[in-house]
Amino acid sequence: MKKLFADTAFAVILFVGSVYLWSVADGFQRFPRYKGIDMDFWPKILLVVVALLALAQIAQNVLNIRSRLAAGKVREEGGEAFNWAKLGASAALVVAYFIGLQTVGFMIATVVFLFFATRLIGYSNRVLGLVYPFAFTALVTLAFVKLLELPLPRGMGPFETLSRMFY
Repeated sequence: MKKLFADTAFAVILFVGSVYLWSVADGFQRFPRYKGIDMDFWPKILLVVVALLALAQIAQNVLNIRSRLAAGKVREEGGEAFNWAKLGASAALVVAYFIGLQTVGFMIATVVFLFFATRLIGYSNRVLGLVYPFAFTALVTLAFVKLLELPLPRGMGPFETLSRMFY
């Protein structure tokens, strides 16, 4: 039960944070070049998705809490132990990705990040685990560089040269 309450509290925090950040995004500077899709478009889209997912999580948890209380199952059932090593590895991977964006650029950093992230979460399909990082990175690069005409981090030195070959 404690886990359900903690999950619900976290989802409420995510929802409130999304609503607050939406109001912050309203204050972003407007550019005449991007009339339909301006600086606040993608952040707002992501915030709406986060808010909707948080609301769905809140609803699911509230229904689960109500059903457990009605059934008299207040005690925690045996569950999977929290994996602190996986949490630490995930945090280190995110920090490494952030540093990699600046040093080796978007394409290399994203491929490496997705490759290790799929291994870390225990994804079992090895072929798809090899293809996915490259395909996802190519699609995101194409969408941002060609369709939206937005720059992505290119990296430094030889990595910048490599990135310039693609965009």
